[in-house]
Amino acid sequence: MVKTLILKALSNPKLVDGSKVVSTPIIFKENQSFYYLTLEAISVGDIRVPFDTSTSRNNEVLLEKGNIIIDSGSTVTSLPADFYAAFEAEMKKAITVDPVIDPNTSLRLCYPGDSDPSSVPNVTAHFTDADIVLNPLKLFKLNGDNDELFACLAFLPTDDVAIYGNIVQNNFIVEYDLVNKLVSFMSTIDCRMP
Repeated sequence: MVKTLILKALSNPKLVDGSKVVSTPIIFKENQSFYYLTLEAISVGDIRVPFDTSTSRNNEVLLEKGNIIIDSGSTVTSLPADFYAAFEAEMKKAITVDPVIDPNTSLRLCYPGDSDPSSVPNVTAHFTDADIVLNPLKLFKLNGDNDELFACLAFLPTDDVAIYGNIVQNNFIVEYDLVNKLVSFMSTIDCRMP
């Protein structure tokens, strides 16, 4: 369950607060109605996979600001193809179960539904000023039926815009503060307000 809270005026108090809250700047792009964030990397265990849309200028690596849309209406998270491939490769290395093919989905990295979830590594999304530790069980989407159930990584490669989807936002209270141009995340077990 994703809870989305929108603050529209300075008079509104912050609805999520405390030491468990992390915040990242919202990037507004001209003529766009989306909320963009800057994803710097994703870590799989201790391996940091950098976002791949950086450019080099005078031997300086610059990361494009606003490189991913946050969208509670999109189910899966879409990443640029090269970045996705590097992330998927690290997930395959870290998970001790052999992947399988689920013929009923476009999701690429799947495991038998009865696989041991303890082999799923810690995954952290590194946004500007906010490291979000993702719930290992919320990285996957269950597909199929009781006869043949698959757990598939809820990420896809894309040649279009990157999207931070709602499966990885599960069990987070997400607050959009449009006045201060911040999105805040607070991990929660049951999605009730603190």
